Amino acid sequence: MKRVGMWPSGKAHGFGPCIRGFESLHPSQAIIINKLQDSQMIKDLINDYLEYFPDEKEKLILALNQANQAKSDDEIIDRKNFTGHFIASAFVVSLQDKTVLLLNHKSLNLLLQPGGHIDQGENPFQAAIRELKEETGLDSNNLEYYPFEPENNLLPFNINSHFIPENKKENEPGHYHYAFEYLFFANSERNIRIDLAESTDFQWASWEDFFAQKHTKKSACKIEKLLTRKLAKSK
Repeated sequence: MKRVGMWPSGKAHGFGPCIRGFESLHPSQAIIINKLQDSQMIKDLINDYLEYFPDEKEKLILALNQANQAKSDDEIIDRKNFTGHFIASAFVVSLQDKTVLLLNHKSLNLLLQPGGHIDQGENPFQAAIRELKEETGLDSNNLEYYPFEPENNLLPFNINSHFIPENKKENEPGHYHYAFEYLFFANSERNIRIDLAESTDFQWASWEDFFAQKHTKKSACKIEKLLTRKLAKSK
């Protein structure tokens, strides 16, 4: 993949619906990063997210229904529930090199951001930074977390509902993943130590190649808008 290039202007990619949802709304309740996970938090985060992106409600209806039907905190993250799993992930963007960190996922054979399942007692943000550390060796304390909504640091900039095919090796039927996505910036590309049980390789992908991937295009669109906001504020 290419590793150099200019930051895109945005117009060339045709944001379409991605440009909506970044207005300055106020979520129903500010949430602090170190709050532990509970089933009500997951519901609140989905509902607050949909205040910004109401056009995505149909795509998230399965996640919302599953969260509403959960009878306990443990049930909402039960990996034996093969309707769907709530997961969290972290995108790392190198500002200097204009690249995005992607891992070659071992079982899906796709270039993806670091991420994984939310564990008991974790909130989605904590799960994202844990998975980032486990899968890349990167310490989030050495990166800049860029919240989508500064008054609600746990609110992801994107929730991606996608189908995971059957994994016969792990005896897992096909099911959905509901990924809560968070954004981190690095000044430059960092040394990466991948978890070989999860990934076969990694790349600092050029912005053009990252945007060209169908399965990350929605995330790329939103990251580009957040990057534009960040650069505008730094002037």
